[in-house]
Order: sequence, then C-alpha cells, then structure tokens
Amino acid sequence: MLIVSSPPSIIHVLIDILDVNDNPPRFPVDIQKIEIPETAPVGWRVSISGATDPDHAENGTIGKYELVETLITVDTPAPFGVVQGPDGFVYLEVVGKLDREQRELYSMRLTATDNGRPELSASCILNIIILDINDNPPDFGIRSITLHWNGLPNTQLFQLNATDADSGDNGHLIYRIHGPASEMFSINGHFLVTQNNTECLPRCEFVIEARDSGVPPLSTTLNVVVVVEYGNEHEPNINIR
Repeated sequence: MLIVSSPPSIIHVLIDILDVNDNPPRFPVDIQKIEIPETAPVGWRVSISGATDPDHAENGTIGKYELVETLITVDTPAPFGVVQGPDGFVYLEVVGKLDREQRELYSMRLTATDNGRPELSASCILNIIILDINDNPPDFGIRSITLHWNGLPNTQLFQLNATDADSGDNGHLIYRIHGPASEMFSINGHFLVTQNNTECLPRCEFVIEARDSGVPPLSTTLNVVVVVEYGNEHEPNINIR
C-alpha cells in the first residue's frame, strides 16, 4: 500500500512474484534398495521413491525419469525400465527375463528432470537385488560311479562333490544313502565311508541322493557300485561313467 500526499490518497498495488526455475528436483534418499524375485515376469512393477521439486507450476513438475546403469560390464542391457504412472507414483518395471544365477545385482542411476526452462535434474542410485528361488536341482556332474574297496573298515571311498547353482538354503546340500546299503556305508561330511565291521557282498549297488534345503526341496541321485577286493591294501580305485 502506498500513501501519496498533496492531495493525500491511497493506492493499492498488487505485486506478483514470478517463479524462476532455481530449484532442482530432490529425491528423499541418495540410494534406494529394491528386491525383486527372479521369477518376476515382464511387466512386473514395484513402486519406488520419486523426486519432488519446490518450484511452482511447470518449474516444479517432474517431466521425465531416465534409468541407466552406473557401470556397464556386459553388452546385454539391464532388464529394467522406469514408469511414471497417472497416479503420480514412480515404478520400476521389469522389461526382460531375470536370472539370479546369471546376475544378482544391478546398480542403476535414476535421473529426474523438471519441466522448467532451463531444465534442472537430480539423480539417485537404485541398487536392485535379484532374490533367489529354488529353481536349480543339485548336480553330481556324473550319473554313476564304480569304487574298488579293499575291505578295510572306516575307509573313505569317495568325496561327494555335488553342486547347486542356487544360494543360501536353496544351495545347501544334504546327502543320504538309500536302501540297505546305509547299514554298511555312511556319509561323513562330504565323504562316503565304510562302517565298522562292514560285511559286503563282492559287489554292492546303491543310490546316494543329494537334496537341497529349499522350499520345496530339489534333489538328484548318483548310482554307486562298490566292488570289494579283500586283501588289496591299496587306495580305493575309482571308475566314473
């Protein structure tokens, strides 16, 4: 309000402060951690924290989001995109097949750009972790094995070395001997050993199962033949098929 004298009068003045684009967008955190199951199909989405802008009107409106890998080590592009929904929320979208055994972590840079002139932008990091599911059975690498044993008790016949491409409990293996052979042989850690006072036919055949600890568990088997050669004090001989 201005007061002007001679003659005195009152003039009302309306001052409109015009906004300029002097504030870049802001993310609530610098790093976001997202966990996605490796079974997530193409089109699967998860909500992520978007950016805000304290400016007014178009200057304060987020016009676009861009997602790029922070470090590209392979030719195959990361199977993710970013979508700004009509509800105003921002989503990370799966756009390709996921396989945790091929890759379990992606580090992506999410950039938000406003509609101001000139445009201003800001970025945060998305650490995307692919969660393992139990989709790989154990693998002995062979289907059957023949062992030659000298008949001595407490002999280590063979080291069991099945593998499992999954992680955690999904890749933790437990071995078990099936059938009557469990009375003559046992598994000590990763070794197939003979029991005390073991009496075996000249040829024993049985199956060893490797089972993981996933839910549900997956398993595989190995056919084992033990040929007894009493009086042979040499180390067991192994034939693999």
